[in-house]
Amino acid sequence: SEQAGNFRNQWVFIKAKDAPPLPVGQIYQYELIGFKVIDENDDPLGELVEILETGANYVYVVKNETGKEILLPAIPSVILNLDPARRLIRVHLLEGL
Repeated sequence: SEQAGNFRNQWVFIKAKDAPPLPVGQIYQYELIGFKVIDENDDPLGELVEILETGANYVYVVKNETGKEILLPAIPSVILNLDPARRLIRVHLLEGL
């Protein structure tokens, strides 16, 4: 409809409770905030505090207890596993991070 066209390329916000349910095993990006992040060796890297949208892909901002931030591109070679039940993300750190 023409009314919907007025919102093209605009952010449209809804309440989380109004978001349509996703298929089992899928999760909205915003729901990942607060997840603990660990590497392949189960070493803690910190907590997901922010998700940046860069255009090409999302970037996860992970902050540890000392306040140091790590930026992780949300791509399959980096994000190995999401475990919503345990609120845990397992990642592979690329060289140089």
